[in-house]
Amino acid sequence: MGITVDDVMEKIGSYNRFQYRLLLICGFIKTWSDGLQMMLPTFLSVEPPWRCKANSSACNLTGIFKPGDENYSYRCSIPRDDWEFDTSDFTSTVAEWDLVCNVSALSVLTKALMFLGYMIGVLFGGVLSDKFGRKPIVYWLTVLTNVFALAAAFIKIYWLYVLCRVLIGIGVGNSALAMYVLVFEYVGKCHRHVIGTTLFYFWILSLMVLALFAWLIREWRTLAMAAAIPGLLTIFFWWFLPESPRWLLAHNRPKEARENLQKVADFNRKQMPEGDLEQPDAKLTQRQGDVRDLFSSMAMTKRTLILWFAWMVISLVYYAVSFSAGDYGGNRYLVFFLTSLIEIPSNWTCIKLNHRIGRKKSTVIGVVVSFFASLIAVFFQRDLKNTGFMLANIIMAQGVAKFFINMSFSSIYVYSSELFPTVVRNVGTGTSSAAARIGSMLAPYVVWLMRIHILLPYSIVAVLAFVCAGLCFLLPETKGTATLETMDSVNNNPPELTDKEHLNKIMGLTIDDFLEKIGSFGRFQYKLLFFCGFMELFGAGLQIMIPTFLSAEPPWRCKANSSACNLTGIFKPGDDKYNYRCSIPRGDWEFDTNEFNSVVSEWDLVCDVSALSALTKAVMFLGYFIGVVFGGVLGDKFGRKPIIYFMFCLNNIAALAASFAQAYWVYVLLRVLVGFFIGVGGLGLYVLLVEYVGKRHRHVVGTALFYFWVLSLLLLALLAYLIRDWRTLSIVGAAPGLLHIFFWWFLPESPRWLLANNKPNEAMTELNKVAEFNRKEMPVGDLEQKEDKQRKGDFRDLFSSVTMTKRTLTSWFAWMVISLVYYAVSFSAGNYGGNRYLVFFLISLVEFPSNWTCIFLCHKIGRKKTTVLGLVVAFISSVIAVFFQRDLKNTGFMVANIIMAQVVAKFFINMSFSSIYVYSSELFPTVIRSVGVGTSSAAARIGSMSAPYINWLISVHIILPYTIVAVLTFICAVLCFLLPETKDSPTLENMDSVNSTSAEEPTDEKLPFEPCKEKEDMGELLLSQSYPA
Repeated sequence: MGITVDDVMEKIGSYNRFQYRLLLICGFIKTWSDGLQMMLPTFLSVEPPWRCKANSSACNLTGIFKPGDENYSYRCSIPRDDWEFDTSDFTSTVAEWDLVCNVSALSVLTKALMFLGYMIGVLFGGVLSDKFGRKPIVYWLTVLTNVFALAAAFIKIYWLYVLCRVLIGIGVGNSALAMYVLVFEYVGKCHRHVIGTTLFYFWILSLMVLALFAWLIREWRTLAMAAAIPGLLTIFFWWFLPESPRWLLAHNRPKEARENLQKVADFNRKQMPEGDLEQPDAKLTQRQGDVRDLFSSMAMTKRTLILWFAWMVISLVYYAVSFSAGDYGGNRYLVFFLTSLIEIPSNWTCIKLNHRIGRKKSTVIGVVVSFFASLIAVFFQRDLKNTGFMLANIIMAQGVAKFFINMSFSSIYVYSSELFPTVVRNVGTGTSSAAARIGSMLAPYVVWLMRIHILLPYSIVAVLAFVCAGLCFLLPETKGTATLETMDSVNNNPPELTDKEHLNKIMGLTIDDFLEKIGSFGRFQYKLLFFCGFMELFGAGLQIMIPTFLSAEPPWRCKANSSACNLTGIFKPGDDKYNYRCSIPRGDWEFDTNEFNSVVSEWDLVCDVSALSALTKAVMFLGYFIGVVFGGVLGDKFGRKPIIYFMFCLNNIAALAASFAQAYWVYVLLRVLVGFFIGVGGLGLYVLLVEYVGKRHRHVVGTALFYFWVLSLLLLALLAYLIRDWRTLSIVGAAPGLLHIFFWWFLPESPRWLLANNKPNEAMTELNKVAEFNRKEMPVGDLEQKEDKQRKGDFRDLFSSVTMTKRTLTSWFAWMVISLVYYAVSFSAGNYGGNRYLVFFLISLVEFPSNWTCIFLCHKIGRKKTTVLGLVVAFISSVIAVFFQRDLKNTGFMVANIIMAQVVAKFFINMSFSSIYVYSSELFPTVIRSVGVGTSSAAARIGSMSAPYINWLISVHIILPYTIVAVLTFICAVLCFLLPETKDSPTLENMDSVNSTSAEEPTDEKLPFEPCKEKEDMGELLLSQSYPA
């Protein structure tokens, strides 16, 4: 029995001096022959502005017209001799060969065909490097790439230039893939994600060098030469590049493989271990690099097809964002530099997440956030002539999307390399990279599709990203698993649990026994509830809902002595002439800020940019969503206490800083951070409380926190009524939260988390503090760590059966709809008339009887009927409200709207929100309850992000938001009726119990214990509420 290459690497240095040298050599190639050449067309093919020629009779426009200007396309309707390019800033291939108007698609073709060459290169590159070795393919193709790059700088004919760019793509496609595999195969399994991702820092360096070169050199031929010449140094690299020992071993050349490993050991100053190298099965090494192997089994087929699609989508989004740098305004060189610079923290984040949570989750997170960035970017693209919207596009579509899609791109390289065994690794990653070239070829055309409809490219990207994320979740995790060497290992060696995952399977049930003895809900828990309630009051509830007043739109009036505006009076939202101001010059009217001012009047967020007022709320919930996604991971990794403490401190600092923001986009960014910090810290807050009470009182903390949430809404209404200046209100709302700084000494760590992370002594110390504060006697004995033989569930288990899939999808949809309606009603307080402070106070106060009604109905008719009842009444109130919106000038109808759409709807939708927490917790079995409820809560953030825009749709049509709410609530109610009732049913513990136990009509025979007594059941219901944060 020989030793494997992984074993040898661990002994001689899996990430040491030899790997650093190899990384430096390959990094040079990555910088000058890969990244620089692939992204150079971003500047070579850019379209210069134009102007009318002097003394032209057909063109009488003055000025210079850039892309996005109103008259930019006017030149296509006049003779070519009457206008000219303005090349005073830069020249390009577009100006060189006149690639505009009817042949404008040819400028896109240059990029597309280069990626076609790249696709051809990776298709052949995998086979060639598996056949002839990694070293010769990397060397010769890199040299040829730089030769063709230099030749392209001197070409005088457009189609010869295109041919050279295609050949560059082929060369890069062949060499880049083999280079990555070479680096990958020279490290051990513990450092694969590090060296694979680190290589991409050289790609980022090439992009920043390109931005600098393009800024300094404005003539396209000189720029092409300057970019190609340094790469010619790769001619001397033959004597420095090694061959892969894994490739040599797979080709029955163990002697050469051992010699190469000996060189690694010598360079790393390590001792080469004795013994023969273990070779893969000879039968499997006879046929190398065959595409048929990728479909040799169902497991391989699934991996192959999903990875192909994932690479295509990720590549499409990445290059679409990169190629669009500067297309919407601003300095294109600075925008390109900044969107390239952002890849540095992106790659660092990728390395950390790959190590902490694994390759799969890192890839999916990036794709999911890009999906949401694309959705939100749709609202930014309503008027590209407006600077604010252009900046919004740059921030969201080019900043956020670039950060996360680059993270996915870096992660997918590592992930794919680990999913394919050695014998087909090059073929697998090669064909995947080829699929990525389809995406990169399509990217320029996706950007070009804006000429057809401004929303079309974002819609395409959003749909593809969503499907991609769903498919990637079907793949196995590879973090911490051995390198797959043969085809059999795909089916026979499923990924093993890491030490951390094994520890997560340990649940000290004796903690519940301890808490029953020392006080499961005593003085200590009350003290903890007070501190957490304070955070919920000033750190969560007040900050989440304060935009209701900060983003309110003040009334307006005509300026004195205005010639264009001769109306008298003050016009509030809903008045007949309220939108008249958008048809007159801005200098002829003004906000009436006698009653209050807001961010709307501060930054003039009305008329064409009115959607930006809703954006403030929406992006805060985007931050909340991201925070919820990361919160569970961070809380499980670093503990409940530090995450809660630092997130709430940072939250209030960001909220206070937002009060002094002088630029709108700085304010928006700070609100995003507020949402993110609340999402991370709020989740840990609830978990910490739950883990400090016994099982009999586990849900009482949810009810208590819910009342702190309601209290925060009532306090907000009072503060907003007393303080009418938005900056002062924001300061007063944030200042009390600064007291969180002193909470470190009062917040305990969760004993359950300590025990799960193999810290029993610290857990015992925390429990001793509980006993002392509750004045109870600590039981004698040590905490036992019992291994739970049942595998803890993960995201895949939510779709492990038809029944589980139905529950999951219905729960997600229900949470989304209920959250949407809840926040839409909350944010619309006072929009239709009446005292907005009193209306907000009343629709907040109504949550108290709503919650008690929920408790009563859950006890009498069950969870399902209570949830559905709230949805049905919300549906009916929305339908009736349509008839109330026929004449907003009539005070009676306005009052009716307030009563029906804001009081009745709030009462019943809050009842559904309280009920759905309990219902979801009982629908998901214990092993996946956190995953199920956590993803459902994440789905709710989609609803809360959409809520501000539901209200904003009133500006499109008065009936539209009510129609949308009515349709969604009706569908949601019907879907919820398809779920089983859970009242009086036994708690589901494992996945089998979902299918084997019917929750519809529980009987005494089905229950492992006696049915709940009425008093006990009512008490449990009192403890089983939560809050809609």
